[in-house]
Amino acid sequence: IGLAGIAIAISYSAIAGLVHSGAGQASALPLLGGALVVLVQVMGEELYFRGWLQPVIARAWGAPAAIGIVSVLFAALHLLGGALSAVSLINLLLGGILFGLLAARTGGIVAPIAAHFAWNATEQLVFGLDPNPGVGPFGSIFDLDLSGAARWGGSGEGLNASIGMTMALLVVLVPLLIAARGTAEA
Repeated sequence: IGLAGIAIAISYSAIAGLVHSGAGQASALPLLGGALVVLVQVMGEELYFRGWLQPVIARAWGAPAAIGIVSVLFAALHLLGGALSAVSLINLLLGGILFGLLAARTGGIVAPIAAHFAWNATEQLVFGLDPNPGVGPFGSIFDLDLSGAARWGGSGEGLNASIGMTMALLVVLVPLLIAARGTAEA
């Protein structure tokens, strides 16, 4: 799900004509270190939000409320990390809902960790889209930069502040929501 979502978001930006090649390069060792850093960061977020907080809230108010509340808190946390635009916050909220649904459907945190890791690692270490422009301290396999309209990723917040990301998140979320609704009605 994480790989599909990020691929869809990049495709929307490419269709809009914003994706072009940068000058970054990487070797295997920094990328492995970067993957470890991304994994630790993702595991920390998922253990806290979906592994601990979501089940606690779900016991008190039910799974839908827990997913919603935890998703809002997940997005709010990212304000501290520099997410500033309204589109970024909407995308973070949708991402929180995605990871929350995965946790609720599977009854654990392996699926949200895997999806979250695949999303972040692919964006940062494979395509070099975070930060935008340029690549992070661990480099990336490809260095793609986004330029042009901010709504398609051309801002400093990059793909995370793009409508393409919003559409990609909706593409992966809607089937999960339909499946969750079908399961609840059965």
